[in-house]
Amino acid sequence: MSFLRTKILKMKSNKVTLKVIVSYVLLICVSIVAGYVVYKEIQKLSHQEEINQQDRNKNYPN
Repeated sequence: MSFLRTKILKMKSNKVTLKVIVSYVLLICVSIVAGYVVYKEIQKLSHQEEINQQDRNKNYPN
């Protein structure tokens, strides 16, 4: 009976460990995707600002 309990506890421990590892992997994946989306949005804003600056320079040459 004691052997069976030990085996069950080890199986539960392995399941918890697997769940923790999978959770961290998913967290890393979501973080990477979120970082990529933010990076692309910043690039779009930066590009738009460059276009706006070029337009201002065309209208008011020095």
